[in-house]
Amino acid sequence: MLIKPIKKGLITDSYSFPQLFINERVIVFRKSGYAALIKKMREDYGEGFKAVQYHIGFNYGYDAFKNIKEKYGSDIDELLKIGAEYSRIVGFGIIEVVSYSNNRAALRVYNNFECELFIGSNKPQSHFMRGILAGWFAGLWDLDIKKIDVKETNCISMGDPYCEFIITRI
Repeated sequence: MLIKPIKKGLITDSYSFPQLFINERVIVFRKSGYAALIKKMREDYGEGFKAVQYHIGFNYGYDAFKNIKEKYGSDIDELLKIGAEYSRIVGFGIIEVVSYSNNRAALRVYNNFECELFIGSNKPQSHFMRGILAGWFAGLWDLDIKKIDVKETNCISMGDPYCEFIITRI
């Protein structure tokens, strides 16, 4: 089916609503929209808001993992691939699994949407995405939030080519 432009140089997909991934609705935010949710809230509410972002991310990642596992089974390699594809599709970033064991994982996230907002920083800036990864692996390893640690060791906000996360059981 041919989609007609709204005006010269502007075309949108007027047929694919709602956008779905694994039969669930997904939404898309423009950068200015998620910047208001992430960067502006940090400015307005201070350092404590980073903890809120982490906890929201944790619940998001945990629920996403449980949902995907319920639908697609418990093959770890497949779950990691589906999780990485989900991150790419919704625009969080492109995930590369560097290593994985039952106690530790190392992941690289290229074009991390959260950290792109803080280019020029002198420290890692991922709290929401770090929470998502903590929740995902807590689901995979059947842990609660106090039994998992995620450290961001590299960050695009500091000029690194990717954000790298080390996830470990505590």
